Amino acid sequence: ESEVPEKYTCSICLNPKRGRRSKRFLHDQDRLYEGLLPGAKPCESLRRSHELSGNLLRIQDALHALRVKYHVATKKDHPKLYLWA
Repeated sequence: ESEVPEKYTCSICLNPKRGRRSKRFLHDQDRLYEGLLPGAKPCESLRRSHELSGNLLRIQDALHALRVKYHVATKKDHPKLYLWA
């Protein structure tokens, strides 16, 4: 356990069988969500700005999902509507 890095992601999680392309690099986002750069000292303002940009990316993903759900729900003959019944 002492040899495993703190932010270790196994090869199966990095390349899952039949995994979504949009979620493929979700594990390795320390640079965006936590503001950690490999060659720089930790800086509070940098961390905050990266945390903000990471949260904006998550909000963008959530809004996209809500738009798709709203589009499906408003169309009575949408082929995916049966999935919610």
